[in-house]
Amino acid sequence: MTPHDIVFQNPDGSQVTFPKPEAGKDARVDTLPVAREAMGEIDGMAVAPYPVYGGVTNLPAFSEGYMNIVSSIVLGQAGCRGRTDLVAPGTGPKDGAIRFPIDHPQKGQVQAVTRWIAAPKA
Repeated sequence: MTPHDIVFQNPDGSQVTFPKPEAGKDARVDTLPVAREAMGEIDGMAVAPYPVYGGVTNLPAFSEGYMNIVSSIVLGQAGCRGRTDLVAPGTGPKDGAIRFPIDHPQKGQVQAVTRWIAAPKA
């Protein structure tokens, strides 16, 4: 349910690719209209308001036996709390994600994940 393929690397080094859904079918969090112009400055750097999030779109209803991979921002929304069918790729600094090397055009970006993150409890 993410807008890009997710590659999961198993402990033995083998990888499984979970393909992205058809265009426009990925789960997204709506952003409510908020003025995005700078609210002010700190030492000459613009400060904009934090976005206000709305509901999640394109998230399938719970279905026993299925697991949906969503983004971490989708996973953290109130409507997803407590759902046992949702996980997000572990891409944080302590998640063990494998990143492209410095000499690669995608340097520093996640190449593969090694664990899933579960939805917060309700």
